[in-house]
Amino acid sequence: MPEFPLDWTIALLLILIFTLFPAMFIMYRLRTQAETRRRSELRGSLSQILKRRAELASTPKKLVDALERVVGSIEKAASSKKRVVQVRLEPSIELKAAAPDLLILRTPTAEGLATLHKSFDKIRIKRVTKTARGYEIHISST
Repeated sequence: MPEFPLDWTIALLLILIFTLFPAMFIMYRLRTQAETRRRSELRGSLSQILKRRAELASTPKKLVDALERVVGSIEKAASSKKRVVQVRLEPSIELKAAAPDLLILRTPTAEGLATLHKSFDKIRIKRVTKTARGYEIHISST
């Protein structure tokens, strides 16, 4: 078997190193750019879908009225220092506390679920419980 001189071996290894590393780096950059482009396209199409869905699905009047009733009774109870608010809603309307300052009302529609949110600045919602007569909302004022 023929022997390669040491300088030729080093030269071949240097050539391989200086060609393979940049090639691997370029391939990595191309792959990440393609992923970034694909993510931005998906994000754009998702926002288009959400906009179109929001345009098609109008919020039912009964849900808006229910939200106004709930907000009014919570604010009235907070101003009179009450800790528990009782609210009667239609059976199809669901009331949830998503965060201590965020209230969510949902109702099923033909297009899916219609949802309304309301956040409070000076009122904290401790918990929302469903009772036989409606919902009890436990609040505290800050």
